[in-house]
Amino acid sequence: MTTFRRQLRYLLWKNILIKKRQKVWLAIELLVPVLLFAILALVRTRDFTIASTHCHYDSKAFPSAGLLPFAHSLLCSISNECYLSPTTGDEAAQINNATAQNESIVVDFLYYSTMQLNWIGKNPVEFQKFAEEVTSLINLIADMNMTSFQAPTQFNHLFRDPTAASNSTAASLNLPSELTAKLFTATPQQEFFRQIENVTPFDKMQKKLVEYIEKVVPGEESDQNKTCLNVTVHHQNCSSMNSFFLRQLKPMLQGYILVTPDNSAVRELVNLLNEPLRLFAYVRDQLFDYPEMAPDLQLALQNSQLNKAAENILLYLNGSHPLPPIIFPFLKPFKFFLEHAFKGIDDPYSLGNLTGSAVRQVDQFLDCVLVDRFRIVSNASELEETAVCLQQYGQYFSGLVFDFSNSTGEYFTEDTTYQIRHVSSMVDTTNDVTDGSRNIFDRNMPFRDLKYITYGFSFLQEAVDRALIELTTGIKPEMGIYAQQEPYPCVFKDSFNVENFLGLFVLLSFIVPAMLLVKNIVYEKEQKLKEHMRIMGLGDAIHFLSWASVSFVLNVVSVILISVLLVYGNIYPNTDITLLLVFFTLFVFSSISFSALLTTFFTNANISAAITCVVYFLFFYPFYLSKKNKDSTFTKFTVFLKETFCVTY
Repeated sequence: MTTFRRQLRYLLWKNILIKKRQKVWLAIELLVPVLLFAILALVRTRDFTIASTHCHYDSKAFPSAGLLPFAHSLLCSISNECYLSPTTGDEAAQINNATAQNESIVVDFLYYSTMQLNWIGKNPVEFQKFAEEVTSLINLIADMNMTSFQAPTQFNHLFRDPTAASNSTAASLNLPSELTAKLFTATPQQEFFRQIENVTPFDKMQKKLVEYIEKVVPGEESDQNKTCLNVTVHHQNCSSMNSFFLRQLKPMLQGYILVTPDNSAVRELVNLLNEPLRLFAYVRDQLFDYPEMAPDLQLALQNSQLNKAAENILLYLNGSHPLPPIIFPFLKPFKFFLEHAFKGIDDPYSLGNLTGSAVRQVDQFLDCVLVDRFRIVSNASELEETAVCLQQYGQYFSGLVFDFSNSTGEYFTEDTTYQIRHVSSMVDTTNDVTDGSRNIFDRNMPFRDLKYITYGFSFLQEAVDRALIELTTGIKPEMGIYAQQEPYPCVFKDSFNVENFLGLFVLLSFIVPAMLLVKNIVYEKEQKLKEHMRIMGLGDAIHFLSWASVSFVLNVVSVILISVLLVYGNIYPNTDITLLLVFFTLFVFSSISFSALLTTFFTNANISAAITCVVYFLFFYPFYLSKKNKDSTFTKFTVFLKETFCVTY
């Protein structure tokens, strides 16, 4: 034992003397492992905090809440924007939004139209009187001789200086000059009609381009009679489905809903679920027929008193004494409307042409929606087989599997259970039931986080539940449903994340010490010093131990500096420095052992140093591949690579 200590002391003295004579390499061995972490600490001095304000969200109306609330959610709240204050209001005039700052024009139009129709239904006598008065006014204007009508001179007396009047009005409103010019001179209607006029040539060009691509690019031949068991694969002539966005929604728009088992109770339920779809089909058919009826309706308008009344009003507007400039811009849009609205069908701006073109655009999208989508299959196995087949054509939307194990199937019981088997791409996966701890922000992305509402799963569930309630109780539910996302508090997240590259940094930092250790040992082997020491009675074990001890002491100095930088450099401020010291010390043991192993394969110092760097770096990749691919093969192989296993885990 005394001889062993004496031999180790002499070898340590030799190695320390070598390090003292190589001061540059000694500094490199001590400072290079710390360099990357020092740069990391300097970068960390910047603020990488991401702040997210507290969020309130619009409640999402289900179809049972009514057409108008559902349209509002579909058109206005689909983006699920974040608001700083609650937006859910109880006022009937402002659906789901107490401030009503961002209401859709379409929703506003539907709302006020509903109010008007409601008033007409409650007051038919008053509405009849009002309609008769309007008709009398139109007939009066149509029969007037406007050529002998005097100019409104008395009205002009009120505005002897129209420019001064407009300036006075603008000054009283305290408006900027640019906004004043737009208010008193802008005529957006003509520009709007010009934009509509330019749509048709673009559609023709787009259609020709699509036809050319279909001829040049070979495609798969479609079988018009293709079936998936007892369900026919439909081939709807829908040009709008060529867009990328609608192709992603194809299962939702054109997919079948398979229902099982096939019994009287299920057939009654499906018939109840089909009622809204039948109403939608009726409205769609009326819209399909409207473009053909538009010319006849326009001809009736042209021959009516409305056309004559419009011509008489235009004679006044185009007279020798027009309205003052301060008033005329407000009436100019009506002038353009009266010039074209009631003319013949050959006028592109007539009501018949404009409404017909608009309905045709809507028809292109409505034609993409499958109405007759419920299909009853015999059992769950047939449903699964049919669903797999339909998914190849993008025509499977969902499946309903009812459990009749406790009943005969003639009627639903109060404890009826069922499963909804939605298309997998339109619901959340079951890989994780909760968000990871790293995701501290709210789930507000409609197409990623709110799939159950965005893609119709919840709507289908609500429709089935309401139908079951009606069938089991005989009472139709009157209460509508809203889905309200909970408010989310303000959070702060530090986006500075070293998790993905810290292991690589550690590996790169200790390449140089490992390379120098291998080079020093192989150099002594190359110079035959190891053989001389063996002749003197020094074995291989004590030779490796002496170099490993010196390398360990130098590496521990680097480990202490790295741990201090990680903790006090605000990279890992909440980590115990003792834990880091133990972690990196274990890695140093692994690195030194790996380097000692490599020395046995080389006899040339320079070659061994180069190959050590390459091998040292390549041994990191098995873990990297196992982490990316989640493959057990790479993970098992990584366990044998102690040098990388110690740092990466």
